[in-house]
Amino acid sequence: MSSGLFVDYKRGEVDELRRLLRDPNVQKDAKQRRNVMERVIGYMTLGIDMAPLFTEMIMASATKEPLVKKMAYLYISKYASEQQELALLAINTLQKDCRDEDPMVRG
Repeated sequence: MSSGLFVDYKRGEVDELRRLLRDPNVQKDAKQRRNVMERVIGYMTLGIDMAPLFTEMIMASATKEPLVKKMAYLYISKYASEQQELALLAINTLQKDCRDEDPMVRG
């Protein structure tokens, strides 16, 4: 991805992003995970349907990293009405974050 965040959308990009979000190596590397999340949010803001990644984004919200958490919650707030059954999966994480000691996480 040499030209930055907004690249030409290609067929199969959602599958590639899903693969990256599920990849244990990406999950362990905060910088890689953040880059993948930025790509998802970038495509979302361009109007490209990223709803198929809902489950992976819910799993990504269970992190201590505030930036990743904010991006995941932005995504969830956008697609929760379309994926109501899956949105229930995010409730435990949301409740846990509401009880967190760190005001940045609670906010």
